[in-house]
Amino acid sequence: MRQFIEYADIPRLHACWDTGHANIGEGFDQYHDLLELGSHLRALHIQDNWGTSDAHVMPMVGIVNFDQIIKALIEIGYKGFFSFEAPDTLRVGGDSHHKRRNLLPDDKLANPTIFLQQKMTTVKYEIGKWMLETYGVFEE
Repeated sequence: MRQFIEYADIPRLHACWDTGHANIGEGFDQYHDLLELGSHLRALHIQDNWGTSDAHVMPMVGIVNFDQIIKALIEIGYKGFFSFEAPDTLRVGGDSHHKRRNLLPDDKLANPTIFLQQKMTTVKYEIGKWMLETYGVFEE
């Protein structure tokens, strides 16, 4: 990715790193890959998965090594946002990405309440805050 960005030589072309995409398959090392991107990295998509598909679950649910990621971000001096791409914490019945199976009109548990969805968003925020505070880089 770095080679492509440098070859293209377009001042507004930078990299976005997706922790979930980088975790799919075997043999990837997010720490070293992020170090290689260095100052070309301008955006993050923070999500987790189980290494087999792009699950978009919140950190600490899957198998991504977030220590490697945060250590690399610190080392390259990353100053951008720590953006979650994990909306699927509580899935609603009509979600177009992964619909609940065999829904019937009278199913009462197809859609978690807004209250529960908000609580899960709070948990996601607290996980991200904890991750960054642990490394002394959290900014309100």
